[in-house]
Amino acid sequence: MSTSNFAKTGTGTKPKKKAAFGQPLATPGLLVAFAPPGAVSTSRVEIVPPFIIGRDKNSDLCITDGLVSRHHAQITRTDDDVFLEDLKSSNGTFVSGYRAQKRQIIICSEVVRIGDAVLIFQSNINPGKGPQPAPSETFIGDFHAIEIFRELTTAMLTDQPLLLVGPSGSGKELLVQRYVAELREKEGNFPFVSHNMARFTSEAEIVSTLFGVSPGVFSGVDARPGLIEEAAGGVLFLDEVHNLPLRVQRSLLKIVEDGVFSRIGESRKRKIRLRFVMASNAAEPDFGLAHDLLARFFVLQLPSLKKRAADIPCIFNHLLRRNLKKFNLPEDSLNSILNGDHYEALCLDGFTDDNVRGVDNFVSKLVASIATGNAPEAAVAAAFSERFANGPVARRYLEENKENGEASPASHYEQNRALIVDAFKKCQGSITATHRMLEQQGIACSRRWLSIFLDRWGVRKARKNTSHHQR
Repeated sequence: MSTSNFAKTGTGTKPKKKAAFGQPLATPGLLVAFAPPGAVSTSRVEIVPPFIIGRDKNSDLCITDGLVSRHHAQITRTDDDVFLEDLKSSNGTFVSGYRAQKRQIIICSEVVRIGDAVLIFQSNINPGKGPQPAPSETFIGDFHAIEIFRELTTAMLTDQPLLLVGPSGSGKELLVQRYVAELREKEGNFPFVSHNMARFTSEAEIVSTLFGVSPGVFSGVDARPGLIEEAAGGVLFLDEVHNLPLRVQRSLLKIVEDGVFSRIGESRKRKIRLRFVMASNAAEPDFGLAHDLLARFFVLQLPSLKKRAADIPCIFNHLLRRNLKKFNLPEDSLNSILNGDHYEALCLDGFTDDNVRGVDNFVSKLVASIATGNAPEAAVAAAFSERFANGPVARRYLEENKENGEASPASHYEQNRALIVDAFKKCQGSITATHRMLEQQGIACSRRWLSIFLDRWGVRKARKNTSHHQR
């Protein structure tokens, strides 16, 4: 969904609270991370209380989904908090995977599930003004990516050196690629030199590699330029810059300020023009940089994927299409299988430990399972059951179906229980052989989860007791 489709709705007339000096006015709202085709007409909507979500066409956020009640939920707010209340809907409202209480606070990036729609609450959804940045084929996202691109453009206009900070896997290198590509469109081709500072083993190696060496400084070492000279007239990208000793960081300060440096062992000053881009995954307040060096940089902070939850479905779908294309599988082959349950689980997980790399790894395994002959429905069920088995969406299904006295449809293993037990018996209790037999039958599974469910069902325990008795 495009962020250009911005709707400001609501019937409240209470004047907005004024922003404090030096602080932009926040615009709380909801981002539609996923909804059934045609169910909503906007991708982001400002919250102006009293704010009603429902199937009724006059709702502030109308969701034309049969699982949604006419007046499903209501959002209200005070100066300090935003509250969500379920309006006695038929199918309930869920916040962070759990059924909403009568009236509860919702916080930024929290996942709200109504019917088959997955919504993300944001304390500020103001997309900013000015030209819409072009989308990216690498740094993906319908919502936060656009805001990050806009800030990157601002950084280029300031002509300051750029510091990208954020957790590993948040997309710093991808943003550097976009930064360089946009500059080359304006200025033509120029050198781009990149180096990871974590690869150095000593301070001497760092200094000589960055600044270069003059003749006769080291025995047996020829004069050579450093990374700084190699990037002259272009961009020098130093990744994981927090690994640089403070003394080296302060040596870089003179180049950042005046464009002046010397090779190791020479007295003359060299003048150079280049742009510095640095990246760090160190924590605030200084991101691992010397204070006087940090003060010269335009700092662009990249949030973790957990804080970009609304972008996760878009990233997932992009990676899914790319992987399906790689195996010559139909790009829309999973559209009828994936629903709000899957996207809610993805958004709630957030892939905190590995960010986008985690999504890519998950999608790669899913598509590889289909490419090896497993039915798409079975592959999806197995992948989501294994990855999110302990998540709130799976637990919710277990609890709801337990109350109804039914087997849980959330578990791919429960659905295939009879076949799994039969295969286990035929394979005489061998997990490896059982796994192989089930895969051949088109039932995607993992050895780890086979063991867990067989133990849960008491099958392995029963076989062990029988074997012991026979001995």
